[in-house]
Amino acid sequence: MMRSSARRIAVEAGSRLADLLTMGGEAFDRRDANGVDDAYRRAVEHVAGTDRELWLALAIDHVALLIELRQLPLAANRCAGYLDQAGSARPSLLVLRAEIRSAQGNQDGVREDAAELADRRDALTADERARMDRVTALAAAGNGDLDGARRGLDAAERAFRVIGDLAAVRRVRRDRILVGLHLGEQDAVDEVLTDPQLRTVADHLAYALALKDRMRYEQAIQVLLAVAGPGVEPERRAHVLHQLVVLYRITAQPEEADRCLTLLVDAVAVMADQRIGAALVADLSDERVAEPARFDQRIRRVRRLIVGSQLAEAEAELGSARRAVRGDREVGLWRLAAGELELTIGTESSLREAVEHLEIAAADTSPAEVRVDALRALGRACGRLGADAAAAHSWAEAHRLEEHIAGLQLTDRVRIRMLQSVPDEHDERIRAAFSMVDRRGIDGIAAVVVAMEAARGAAILGRILPGDTGSVRDLPRPSDHEGAWRWINQIGERLPRSRVIWIMHSTHDRVHHAILGRGLLQHVSVPCWRPALEAAIDELMSCWANKDTLEDSIESGQFEARLAAVADQAGIGAALAEIPAQVRRIAAVAGGALAEIPLAAVRLPGGQNRVCHRFALSDLPCLSALLPLQRRSRGLRGRYRLRISPPAEGLAPAPGLPARTRLAGTHVTPGAVRAELERHSYRQVRIDAHGRYDHGNTARSWLQFAPAGKAGRLEPRALQDMNLRGCATMILGACESGMAQRVGRDERVGFARAAIHAGAASVVAARWVAEDNVAGAVLDRFEGYARYLPRDVALQRAQRDILRGARGTPTELPHADHPARWACWTLFGDAGRESGAPMIVRLVRRGQQLWRNHVRRR
Repeated sequence: MMRSSARRIAVEAGSRLADLLTMGGEAFDRRDANGVDDAYRRAVEHVAGTDRELWLALAIDHVALLIELRQLPLAANRCAGYLDQAGSARPSLLVLRAEIRSAQGNQDGVREDAAELADRRDALTADERARMDRVTALAAAGNGDLDGARRGLDAAERAFRVIGDLAAVRRVRRDRILVGLHLGEQDAVDEVLTDPQLRTVADHLAYALALKDRMRYEQAIQVLLAVAGPGVEPERRAHVLHQLVVLYRITAQPEEADRCLTLLVDAVAVMADQRIGAALVADLSDERVAEPARFDQRIRRVRRLIVGSQLAEAEAELGSARRAVRGDREVGLWRLAAGELELTIGTESSLREAVEHLEIAAADTSPAEVRVDALRALGRACGRLGADAAAAHSWAEAHRLEEHIAGLQLTDRVRIRMLQSVPDEHDERIRAAFSMVDRRGIDGIAAVVVAMEAARGAAILGRILPGDTGSVRDLPRPSDHEGAWRWINQIGERLPRSRVIWIMHSTHDRVHHAILGRGLLQHVSVPCWRPALEAAIDELMSCWANKDTLEDSIESGQFEARLAAVADQAGIGAALAEIPAQVRRIAAVAGGALAEIPLAAVRLPGGQNRVCHRFALSDLPCLSALLPLQRRSRGLRGRYRLRISPPAEGLAPAPGLPARTRLAGTHVTPGAVRAELERHSYRQVRIDAHGRYDHGNTARSWLQFAPAGKAGRLEPRALQDMNLRGCATMILGACESGMAQRVGRDERVGFARAAIHAGAASVVAARWVAEDNVAGAVLDRFEGYARYLPRDVALQRAQRDILRGARGTPTELPHADHPARWACWTLFGDAGRESGAPMIVRLVRRGQQLWRNHVRRR
C-alpha cells in the first residue's frame, strides 16, 4: 500500500538500515507479520533522532505494511506510538489511523480523524486525500448515510484515477458495490455473485449480503462461518455475527441464533466504537440503546413497537422514516410497517388503509421476504373486512413464496424447518378465527373448528361417498361464525352423549384442540413451536424404528419419557381435562405429526391410568368423514368372515373366530385374493402376513403373499383397487401396516387409507412393529368383542386385556403390559358396530333364522 515511500529516500547499500529493510521486505513477501514488525521497528529506532524525514517515511511504511497484512490491532498500536512522537508531522499518520479505524468498523474514530485533518488537507498528498475521502465515505455508509457515501466514493475514485492508482480504483468500486448491496441494487448483487472475491472479511460480508438478497440464506451462513472465528478483529467479527443471527433466525434455527447473539455481545464489549456495537445488538432485540443507522433497521424497530402495542411511538417514528424512503426496497418496507400499524389499530377505516399499504408492499417490486409478510398481513386485513376469498388468496400466495424461498436452501433439514416455522394458509385461517374467540364466544370457537377441518385433507372423501363430495365439504365461509356453529352442531347432534370428536391441529406457534359432542364444544390452545414439537415426535417415533430399538426404548424408559414429553408439549392433558365425565368414546381427528401420537398410551392427568383405561379411541381423517363412513358402515351387506393366511415363516397361526372362507398356503397370491373378494362380499377380512414399510415412499410398502419375493407382494395401490365394498372391518395383522406417509394437505397414504379407498368402513392396523404373540392376542380378542360391541370399544377391551395380563394373553413376554406392546393398534374409520343393520333389524333376522331352523327340525 505504502511501500514506495521509503524507497524515495536514499539508503546506503550494505548499511545496517538497508539490511533491516531487506529483512522486512523478505518477511512481507512471506506474509510474516511478526518478521515485518520486528525489522521495521528496529529500522525506525535506528534512524530516530538523526533523520526526521526518513523516520516518518519508515514509520508510515511500517504501519502500512501491517495494514496490508491485515494485522489491524498491531498496526493500530504502532500507529498510536508514532503519532505520539510525530509532533507536527501527524497528517500522513492520521490518514493511516483513519484507514485502520475504518477497517475495524470504528466510524466515530474515522470522523474524529477527518475532523482533525479538515484544516490540514493541504499537508496531504493527492493519494492521501483520496484515501481519506474513501474512508470518510465508508464511515458515512456505516452510519446509514448511503447517499453521502456514494458521493464520497465518487470523489475518491476520480482522485485515484488522476494519480493513476488503478488498484485503489478497484478497491473503491468494491466499496461502492457494498453500499449498493445495502441499498438492494441488483447490479451490485449481480456483480458480487458473478465474481466473488473472498480475501477479506469485508469480501465475505459482501458475498453473504448478495446471497441473502437472492434468498440463498443457508449458503450465506456457510460463507460467514468462514470468518466468524475469534481470530477476526472484534469490529469485523461483530458485523459477521450480526448477520449470522439474522440468517439463523430467517432459517428457523433459534439455538444457533442465540449462540451467535451471545458471541456478538462478547465481541461488542471489546469494540472501539461502542455506539456501533450497541446498535448492532439493539437491532436484534427490543433494546433502545442507540438510534438505528440504516433504513431497514429503523423499520424493524417500528415493527417491534407495533408488536409491543406502542402505537403512538411507532406512528411517530414511521412518519420520520418516510423522509428517508428512496428506492423500491424502502417503499416496500415502509408500506409494510404502515400497513401493520393500521391493521393493529383495527377500525374499519384503518383496515381499508392497511389494505392499500399492504397491496403496494406485496407488489413484485418488493423483496420476497417483504412480500411474504405483506401478503400475510393483507390476508388478515381482508379477512377482518369479510373478504374471505381475497384473504385465502393472499395467504396461499404468501405460503407459495415461502415454499419457493425454502427450496433455494441447501439441505432438507433447513428447508423443512423453515416451512414448519411459518404459517400456511390454513394456519392463518385458524389464527384469524382464534383471534375472534374472545369477542364471538361459542361462534368464534366453531369458526376455529371449521378452520381446523379445512386444514384436513379432503381427497379421501370422494372415495367414501362418490358423487356426494360437494355436500360433504360444504364448509361455512371463514367470516360466517354463526354458520360455523350450525355446521358443527349438525355433526354434534349425530353423536351419542358418551362419544365426542377430538380434533387437533398444530400451527407454527400453537396447538389447537377442540372437543365436539352433543351440545358440547370446548376449545383449548397451548403455545408450542411446531419445529420443536415435530422434533419431539420424531424422537418418539424413533423408539419403534425396528424391533431392537423398540425393546431398547422399553428397557431404558425412553418410550415413556418421550411420550410424556410429546404429550406435555402438545397440551394433550389440557384437552383431556375438558372432556365431560360421561364420555367414554373418542374419535380423534389429528393432522400432520400429531397423528403419530399413540393417544391410547398417554397417561391421564393426575394419575397413573392411561387414556385407554377410560376412553375407546378411533381415528378419522377429517370431521366430514364421520357421517359418510357411518352411512357406509350401515349400508354394508357382507355376512361372513374371510381369513387370509399366506405362508409366513415365524408368524404364529392365530385361531381367531371361525371364518366362512380361509385362504391359506402357497396359493394365496394377490390375484387369488382379488378374485375371492370379487366373488363374495365379506363383513370382515383379516390378513395375517409379513410385510415391509418403506419410510421414504409408502407406495413401495408391501404385504407378502405367495409366491415368495416380488411377484407375491401386495402394495397399497393394489389393495386400493380390490373390492372391499361389503367389508365393515379390515384387519391388517402385519407390522407397521397402519403407518402412513404425510403428503400434501395433511393427506395420509398407506394400507389403512388404501383399504378405506377400496370400500372398507374401518381398518384395524399397527402403527409400528408388533410382537407376534401380542398381535395375535389383540386381534383375536378384538374379533370376539366386535361381535357385540362397537369396534372402538372392542379394540379398547382387547388392549386392556393385554394391559392387565388377562388369562390367555402372552404374560411371559418381558414388560408384557408396556404400552409399546399394545398401543400400536389403531382403529381407522367408522367406530360403530360391525354389523351394518340396526339392533332391531338384527334381532328380527335372528328370530327369522331361529324359526327357519325350528321348521326344518320339524
